[in-house]
Amino acid sequence: MSRSTDEAHLPGLRQPVAANDGLDAPFWEGTRDHELKVQQCDDCGTHQWGPEWMCHSCNSLAVSWVTIEPVGEIYSWQRPHHPVHSALSDRGPYIIVLIELPHASGIRMVG
Repeated sequence: MSRSTDEAHLPGLRQPVAANDGLDAPFWEGTRDHELKVQQCDDCGTHQWGPEWMCHSCNSLAVSWVTIEPVGEIYSWQRPHHPVHSALSDRGPYIIVLIELPHASGIRMVG
């Protein structure tokens, strides 16, 4: 989270933006503050990603955003040698990783 992607780095590739419904806005606010935020159920304590209006585990509607330690373990990875978007045509090969977050109930994020 130390460097953001913008038009200068990858012309033609749109930046990720918050969802229209605002559900993931706290995540993006956290990235601007160099924090990693995920949802946590207020009732059962389970962390979850991607963001939802209800808990993935107990179906409670009481979910909050919490800051977690930005430390994880590589669960899986892939090295695409072909561009998946024209903006990446001169950027390959590159690494895509699936990270398991032990400080957040073991949820996984792609990066």
